[in-house]
Amino acid sequence: MSSLHLKSLKELCRVNPETLDDSTNPWSKFRYIDLSSVRNQKIDLCTEALSFKQLPSRARRKIKQNDVLLGTVRPNLKNFAFIDSEADDLVCSTGFAVLRSRERESDPNYIFHVINSDFVGRQLNALVTGSNYPAVNANQVAELLLPAPPLLEQKKIAEILSGIDKIIARYSQKREKLSKLRSALRSDLLSGRKGSWGMSEWPSELHMQTLGESCDIHDSKRIPLSSEQRQTRKGEYPYYGANNIQDYIDAYLFDFDAVLLAEDGGYYDEYQSRPIAQFATGKYWVNNHAHILTGKTEMDIRFLFYSLIHKNILSYINTGTRSKLNQSELKQIEILVPPLPEQKKIAEILSGVDHQMATLLDAEKKYVSLKQAIAADLLSGRKRVSV
Repeated sequence: MSSLHLKSLKELCRVNPETLDDSTNPWSKFRYIDLSSVRNQKIDLCTEALSFKQLPSRARRKIKQNDVLLGTVRPNLKNFAFIDSEADDLVCSTGFAVLRSRERESDPNYIFHVINSDFVGRQLNALVTGSNYPAVNANQVAELLLPAPPLLEQKKIAEILSGIDKIIARYSQKREKLSKLRSALRSDLLSGRKGSWGMSEWPSELHMQTLGESCDIHDSKRIPLSSEQRQTRKGEYPYYGANNIQDYIDAYLFDFDAVLLAEDGGYYDEYQSRPIAQFATGKYWVNNHAHILTGKTEMDIRFLFYSLIHKNILSYINTGTRSKLNQSELKQIEILVPPLPEQKKIAEILSGVDHQMATLLDAEKKYVSLKQAIAADLLSGRKRVSV
């Protein structure tokens, strides 16, 4: 940061410029933004307006368009947001510091981008106090040091970074739409409401079948490797294990197409590292806390994979002291099974949608990485923009 002049945040912005006090008209209506209202640095403004007397006691920060919100509780989570709404009935929690740019000193979009930088993040993390409720206070926020290029350069930097954000948002919106389509397709194709060729219902050959009837459930083949050899070779192949713990010492290697299922049910989210069910082809490491399922003659392995995703596996897991699904219980779970050609067609359709989702996610990640690199250069002064 040595190539850019540094200024304290209070020199660039007014911190918490408007506060509602006890003299506020109790019948005045406000929409309240708390920390949970901010997700992925976007604000959910679909909140009901409440009278001042109905609001929680923390609803005290008055905000307006172009303000920046900096979440002071667990700031490493980056509950930060830019207010682009023209509404004048917004109020936020005292868990935020409201940053209002000084007209001749800073650009509000620039402020939003710079508080997201690693440079500011390191300062915030160093200031955090408390273990149960880690937070920074408004005075500490005001003293944060920010790189402060001339105002026109700030605007240009913000324009560049916001332009990349818009591209990222477009990919995210496309994924969201495709995700809804995928959910509808899975529901229709795997519940029997529609057939893969657009039929109003599945063929008459549709029947219920237990997992014990449709697949083999077994442990992976242990390979004769020492612990040292396993540690050496562990990076050669993908890994699937319970609780995201890559315990290769307690892992096995297999080399056939299968569906992997965590014995505790796991969760299903393709953006997490351990989904509830995972299709594995080729060699895979898997620990002994996962079930390995292979399809029998009349069961397509990918159709089995999607059927397990569609099934609410968690509802089959016992509550209480034991919360794992054993092989005997797993074998009793029933799925709808159409003829093999229909299974393959359904799997082909759903795999195609998954491929589109993966392509969109890869493109989005590339732009996220690009933005991080460009932001690091522009906000450090390593590269300057002409204005």
